Amino acid sequence: MEPTNQGIDISALTLGQRVERLRQDRDMTQEDLAALVGRSEEWVAQVEQDAQPITMFENIALSVNLGVTLRELRDGVAG
Repeated sequence: MEPTNQGIDISALTLGQRVERLRQDRDMTQEDLAALVGRSEEWVAQVEQDAQPITMFENIALSVNLGVTLRELRDGVAG
């Protein structure tokens, strides 16, 4: 299990919670992340609430723009 710099075990978080934490750790707004991945701010909010299914392409776009591997994003494990 890989803790973040705040001592939180991100592998215990849902995908949406990981997206939110990673975004906040990078001082990004939902609007910032939405622009980077080509989606709406509402879409990012729904992803963070685990209310929006996301495609593999969207997973990749999120991981690239949040600066983590796809495995870190999906599983919360550094890879």
